[in-house]
Amino acid sequence: MAEDLLLILFQPNSGLRSGTGSISGESTLYYVLAGAVLADLGLGGHVRSGTGRMGTMTVEAVADNPPSDHLLRASWEYVADKPRGVQTVLAATGPALREPLLDRLVERGDLRRGTRKALGLFDTSSTDARAAISRSPACWSGRCCSTEAQQTGRS
Repeated sequence: MAEDLLLILFQPNSGLRSGTGSISGESTLYYVLAGAVLADLGLGGHVRSGTGRMGTMTVEAVADNPPSDHLLRASWEYVADKPRGVQTVLAATGPALREPLLDRLVERGDLRRGTRKALGLFDTSSTDARAAISRSPACWSGRCCSTEAQQTGRS
């Protein structure tokens, strides 16, 4: 789900230079990506929600049911120690998600990375807007399928 969400937020015609692309909501992106990972974990039966002190929502790992996906597993391990507040989980796990998820999109062929010169002097990386975004129309209509769901046969 997180990969599909990141792909949907990618704006190919924006960026400093036309065609380099950017990601919408970059400053709060980690909350959104971590939320998508938590949703994937919940849909896969890897975590469950609960109520903490003073009525706050908590997340706890389902014992002996770790996800096979390593990005999902990192978040699962964070809540496996003890139930944690949702906001705590989002803030703790989200910042590490952007780059590995972009790497997955590049590996899948949905995006392409390249380098270009900034100010004519410095090499910077950019996401190529001319990449072959080959996701199914279901993704664009909001019926995204996660990596974990595809592995378990759910959609």
